[in-house]
Amino acid sequence: MRIRTVLYRVTRVLLGVFLSLLGVYSVYKYLILIERMNIYFGDNDSFGIDFVKVFVSLIPFGKFTGGLFLTFGIFTRKVLIIVIGGFFVSIVFLWYENYLIYALISLILCGIAILLLKSNNYDKDSCNIMQ
Repeated sequence: MRIRTVLYRVTRVLLGVFLSLLGVYSVYKYLILIERMNIYFGDNDSFGIDFVKVFVSLIPFGKFTGGLFLTFGIFTRKVLIIVIGGFFVSIVFLWYENYLIYALISLILCGIAILLLKSNNYDKDSCNIMQ
């Protein structure tokens, strides 16, 4: 087995475990997330705010599920694309809210996910059930 394949698998599993643990922690702190979301969005009745509230409330569960899929190598390419999109949204939000250290951490993790996506090892590793 080539070293690049092993390095890819280890990095994918570590990123997946990290996302799963982050999702579990976020679900554990779910009530605090909902309270902060209500404070942040307030009683604004603008178009699409309800959609954003629903989407934000589902983020911890998405992190957990995406982390599990990455850890076990299920739909790896598709999950990486979704994870990169999620990291991009969190980077923009954290940068806007002036949490620069968290934005930098998200940027590093997004870079790792992009490197995993750019490598072509996911075709060998991924268990693409639907394809």
